[in-house]
Amino acid sequence: MTTTATATNAAQDSDTNTDPPDIGGSGLSTSVTDTQTAASVMQMYTNVVLQTPIMNLPSEVDSLSGSTVVEQLPVDQANAQAHARYYLQTLNPQMVSLLGTIIGYGNQWTAMYHQLLYLANHLDTGDNQQQFIDGINLLIKQCGVGKDQATATSSALLAFATDSLDADVAAFNQDYTNVNLAYGADSTEITELNQRIAADQKAMDTACWVIAGSAVALGVGSIAVLVGIFAEIPSGGTSTAIVVGGFALAAGGAVVGSLALVDWNNAKDDMVEATTELNKDQTLLSTMNTAMLNIQSLSSACNQAATAVQGLANQWTSLAADLQATIDQLEVAEDASSWIASQLVAANADWETTLALATSIQQNGTLPVQQENYDA
Repeated sequence: MTTTATATNAAQDSDTNTDPPDIGGSGLSTSVTDTQTAASVMQMYTNVVLQTPIMNLPSEVDSLSGSTVVEQLPVDQANAQAHARYYLQTLNPQMVSLLGTIIGYGNQWTAMYHQLLYLANHLDTGDNQQQFIDGINLLIKQCGVGKDQATATSSALLAFATDSLDADVAAFNQDYTNVNLAYGADSTEITELNQRIAADQKAMDTACWVIAGSAVALGVGSIAVLVGIFAEIPSGGTSTAIVVGGFALAAGGAVVGSLALVDWNNAKDDMVEATTELNKDQTLLSTMNTAMLNIQSLSSACNQAATAVQGLANQWTSLAADLQATIDQLEVAEDASSWIASQLVAANADWETTLALATSIQQNGTLPVQQENYDA
């Protein structure tokens, strides 16, 4: 067997020795779903923070707790709301722009596909092989753009979590500790209630991730952010309330995450029931507890978003490597037209799916917001 024939067989039989290059968009499609699911949950929690009323605690809380939480809590809430606005105004557009880069690559692929397929089927004619390599190199360059953008966005999310949200979590944890010293430290009833509320909020958070993921798979326009308000009471001349987040079906939206929607509503109903018979002091403590848990969930969601976006960057790197592997195999193989053409056809099917998904999500990068009151 000649050296060239051996190289040809190695390229054509690569699936029996090493994984063949995957130049389609299936890996990016999965990362798009993960990234935009996290973006939806981030939008939900930031809107919850923005719509949580400033809590003006009675002055007795300071004396009962030996703290200055009465003055500090509104400051901490204002900081958290400023951070929420920053995410919605600055970081969420960056999340949406990730889709634009994928769409740009998909459009470039679509424009080049038929020419690449023709060149692949006629590699031995003229300079067709070099033209094919040049075309693949253009796609590799675009992968680098996508990787750099996703890496920068992931870094921005991590910095936001570290520089802003970690401070919010610490501040709200301390505020809750002080309010609990005033109203709940010696109360078995309120301790059990807050444990129940925490369990309900955890169940709602889990359901929200499932609902958001289902909606992204169908097109994110099928849901809206839901801000639920209940247990509203007067507080310092204004009013405060327990505020929770979720997702609702947008007008005309497809039914998504049906079981998760049921789970969310069941947990919400249990929270409403748990707070129905509370006195004012206990309600203030439960409101503080809920606000603290919302901040913690926002911080957790941001870290998950950063991980998802870094996963997208990794997929761009992987795609570039597979494109380069295609060139490498082409340059050592003889009569490579058949397997390269097969790769292109399979990749085109992947990219049609990925491009359609990214386009449908991009159309609704910012979710509508609905508010519901559960006291009625």
